Amino acid sequence: WLSHFQLCQEISRTGTVDLFGGLGGDELNAGEYEYFPMLFADLKQANQLDKYRYEVQEWARNHDHPIFRKNPDVAETYLRNMTDPSVPGRIIHDPTRMLKYAHTINKDYFDLLIFKPIMDAPFQSFLKNRTYQDLVRETTPCCLRAEDRQCTYFGINHFDPFLDHELVEFMFRVPGELKIKDGITKRLLRDAMKGILPEPTRNRIAKTGWNAPAHKWFTGKNLDRLRDMVSSHHFHNRGIYNVKAILAIMDEHETIVRESRNEENHMMFLWQLLNMESWLVETENLM
Repeated sequence: WLSHFQLCQEISRTGTVDLFGGLGGDELNAGEYEYFPMLFADLKQANQLDKYRYEVQEWARNHDHPIFRKNPDVAETYLRNMTDPSVPGRIIHDPTRMLKYAHTINKDYFDLLIFKPIMDAPFQSFLKNRTYQDLVRETTPCCLRAEDRQCTYFGINHFDPFLDHELVEFMFRVPGELKIKDGITKRLLRDAMKGILPEPTRNRIAKTGWNAPAHKWFTGKNLDRLRDMVSSHHFHNRGIYNVKAILAIMDEHETIVRESRNEENHMMFLWQLLNMESWLVETENLM
């Protein structure tokens, strides 16, 4: 959203009035990594076990990562955590992901352990329901809100062609096996773009964001500043966070980065924490 704001700011200076975005493309074409387990669940539900094993094998071959591993055991864990095999197409939130930092929130403020997110299930396909969930409740609505406000602020018309209702309706009629195949996402879209997109782009299978080195930002003096913020009376008196738990996470993050450990660090949590506190302080100043 920050990069989108900066993009809008820059193009407004050129006199550009129309901006086209790709929002909805990943959801309709099964472009996110988290959609792989949904295809696996659909294949198992259809008793296509040979195809299931093959797709898991290709998923691991194409996307294994030294920290975020991809193998048959991991695939089975995802299925247990993200799907309910007793009900065709019924998806659930991955508790290991949703509750990873639940202990940092004071239960008197909000008890994440009893939070039950709404999970829509209009289809009998796990993949379709997961992409539908993202389109109507999770990724798309919050991004669309940011796009709309930022473009409006700079006087720019914004268009998201993937959200054309006829295209959306069509893509929900397309079988998941035409979207993910041979361990590669967006297969139908890739085929449709042959001769239009440059081949290196069309055939790139890794989905890698332009990540800032936030893991390094939250080390040294910057991490000390964050510790000071968390340890302050002002932060403590909000009653939102468990300060002791957050300080322990900071220490662990610093150790992981300093020792270059081959494990997931906490940069995203610390980034979100800093943004939340900055927003609260700014809101107070406006009041």
